[in-house]
Amino acid sequence: MTPIQQPVSRFSSPAQYLGSAVTVIATMSAVVTGVLAAVALPSGLSSILRSFFPFLATHRRRARWGRVVEEKTNLPVAGAVITILDVSGKPKDTIITRSDGTFAMVLPRGTYRLSVQHAGSLFASAPRDVLLFPEEQLYTGGVITVEEQEKVLPDTPLVLAMTPTGVRHQTFRERAHPFLEGMRVFHAHIAMPLLLTAAAINSLLLLIEPSPLLVAYEVLYGALLTFELLLSRVTRRAVGRVRDAIGKHPVPLAIVRLFDTATQRVVATRVTSPRGSYLLMPPPGRYRIAVSHPAHVPYTSDPLAIRGGRTGLVRLVADLVCSPSAGDVAGQTQGI
Repeated sequence: MTPIQQPVSRFSSPAQYLGSAVTVIATMSAVVTGVLAAVALPSGLSSILRSFFPFLATHRRRARWGRVVEEKTNLPVAGAVITILDVSGKPKDTIITRSDGTFAMVLPRGTYRLSVQHAGSLFASAPRDVLLFPEEQLYTGGVITVEEQEKVLPDTPLVLAMTPTGVRHQTFRERAHPFLEGMRVFHAHIAMPLLLTAAAINSLLLLIEPSPLLVAYEVLYGALLTFELLLSRVTRRAVGRVRDAIGKHPVPLAIVRLFDTATQRVVATRVTSPRGSYLLMPPPGRYRIAVSHPAHVPYTSDPLAIRGGRTGLVRLVADLVCSPSAGDVAGQTQGI
């Protein structure tokens, strides 16, 4: 007679059940915490490095800079090729705009012209409805004269406007921006509570069922906690929301720029999430916020002071007036 074989259980003892449950719980906590932390990691590391190595920020401020935008919508034009020409028309340098439409250049003493090219756009010598901020100058094709020594900050930052020649197709990165911005805002609200809770759970599980995997997670939480503490010392999280001034409903896909009032540099550029929210992480200082959206009047805030030494969120609200062709700026920004 052939003996009846009993089904073999994957877990032969309660200890194995416990070990597997511990591994699953710890891994899920680590994955959720790690994914949310990764959203804020690039901008956070950049802020920390500029704080501990000030010459990085100083070098950026010494370069001539500007930005390229679409007329009327004021959307940034990424990937535009800017050629610097001398008075004889000979190319001296070539620059490609960043994802936020900004560019930087160092010019020695002399006279220059700029030529800008972009697939799907033409340079606008007489643009309409271009939002300019304090001390900015609209470049319409004239000459640029540098009378100071090399690498001296220019008198006025430059703004170059482009006219789209066809239907503008968004890149994958542009389509992903609103989703990522929503994740950054969500992370800003729950970053420290989530990290401390996940670290406490992992420590408890490590006491119950020690394993090399839980030790690795413990090291990960220690690194993330150090990152959050350093970031809270060098920056201040500011969570903003862009709304319609009448209906108070959120305005998604609005372009938000943060300007340093001392240097008039664009410190950060954000695209609002589907809920109209965005996250900024500037160091302490005085700033001005500018918001543009195709269906609303361009908006510029009053100077805003970001104070250091505090861990609470700075909350900002910008109400936009629905008027595609108006040129006045309206609304209020509130800081807490």
